[in-house]
Amino acid sequence: MNLIKEVNRLKEAKAIKDKSYKSNLLAFIQEQEEDLLSILQDKEYKEDKRSFAELFLDAAKYDAKYADMMLELYLTEENEKVRKKIMVGIGKLKDAKYNDFLSKHLPHEDSPYVKIAIIDALGKIGFTKWTDSDIAQSKEENGIGRALQKAIRRTHQLEDIRLERPLGKYYLYAYPGLENFVIEELPNSITNAKKVAPGCISIDANQTDFIEKLRTITSDFYCHDAIEQDIDELIEKGIVHIMQMKPTVYKNTLFRLSIPKQSTQKEYVSKTTQLSKLIEQKFSWKNSPSNYDVEIQIKKHTKGQYVFLWRDRRWSKVKRNLNPIPASMNPSVAAALSLLVQRKINENRQGEDQINILDPCCGAGTLLYELSHIDLPENTNIFGQDISKKHLKACKKNIKNTTPTIQVQTGDMEQLHQSFSKHYFDVIITNLPFGIRLKSQQSNNQLYAKFAKNIDQVLKPSGFAVLYTADYKALELAFKPYDGNLTKINTIFAGSLPVSLFVYE
Repeated sequence: MNLIKEVNRLKEAKAIKDKSYKSNLLAFIQEQEEDLLSILQDKEYKEDKRSFAELFLDAAKYDAKYADMMLELYLTEENEKVRKKIMVGIGKLKDAKYNDFLSKHLPHEDSPYVKIAIIDALGKIGFTKWTDSDIAQSKEENGIGRALQKAIRRTHQLEDIRLERPLGKYYLYAYPGLENFVIEELPNSITNAKKVAPGCISIDANQTDFIEKLRTITSDFYCHDAIEQDIDELIEKGIVHIMQMKPTVYKNTLFRLSIPKQSTQKEYVSKTTQLSKLIEQKFSWKNSPSNYDVEIQIKKHTKGQYVFLWRDRRWSKVKRNLNPIPASMNPSVAAALSLLVQRKINENRQGEDQINILDPCCGAGTLLYELSHIDLPENTNIFGQDISKKHLKACKKNIKNTTPTIQVQTGDMEQLHQSFSKHYFDVIITNLPFGIRLKSQQSNNQLYAKFAKNIDQVLKPSGFAVLYTADYKALELAFKPYDGNLTKINTIFAGSLPVSLFVYE
């Protein structure tokens, strides 16, 4: 077999995302392992060996022994291009078990290019045990310094950065339609919350630790008191304000700037570029829109006046780490719907009876995950089902470590009565499929009609359903024949379509 020819064939298959690449790769590696390793270990071999190393590293995604082989090769390989290729491949595996090896050999690596690859790999893996020397070196203006800066930021280990939010006025951002849910989630000590624009709530915070726990918001920005007509002057005041409140912000802080919409896109880009250069020149910060520490927003306040908002990406916030699927519900929307469930259970519950909750179209389990993070009675059972086994696989990963334990199964929303006893559930909550995206109005009417019939059978007379859909007409039509009340709570703008939130009881 011509090894080089076969390696090139596999590279082409990988490039076009050939479905047979994995099986062909593993078969080739297993069959030619000895010859391939012999080439990689041959110090006299003059051709580029990186393609051979790349195959082993691809195979390592499916069998860790191939990664171990490449790390052994790294220890003896003289060619820095091959060593770099190995480190890049190890980083892509994102496996913490390689942390010790990488951190041990980082100080002894002579090639700056390989050193950068090791640092990047440690950052991707989530390494946190950076030394004082690493942190000091991250301030240097060179490739290694920038690589360290980026890697250390991933785990918020920069020693000279405070991550606490300052006290003061904040704008909390959420999807329009969720403002009341955000206000409901705030602690009782915050009494001055008010909606200032669609999807924006202002608060005066004399404590800020609660902000990182808010599940219904998408972001939060500190609001500087100054209101100016001149954007240039406002930006100068705002950044001085940041540096006064956070005196340990280092001079090479990376930032991103956005300003109010201009008359043309060209004018917007020009003005943003001009202002970014002003910040760079006056404060020695660096414009980095895709990888930044501080985000600055200039917003219109009143006619002809502007306000300065900022946030630090290193502030703590809710971490979910969910694996989404197409059409997954946004977690902050799911959190709002879960809060609604919590409130209604508290309003309606009598005695200490068991509570049973079902999401009959659970998909990747976003709603189930958020339900596990609200304050539910101890004797609550949460169930999920979906017709897709692929979706349930993602769901099981997402809810793996939740409390209480969530039971999931394959099932059809049109046949709930076959899977569950009559009047078994106190609560049904779901993000209904809406074929409106595919212009399948008639199929929605039929699907929702069958679903409504099933809900009437498995929901307790004292129970309620929280339903989320863009096809509100089909839903209203489906529930017309039944005695319960279908009430529209709100319209939420969380994507390209306005989506309606209903309660049926």
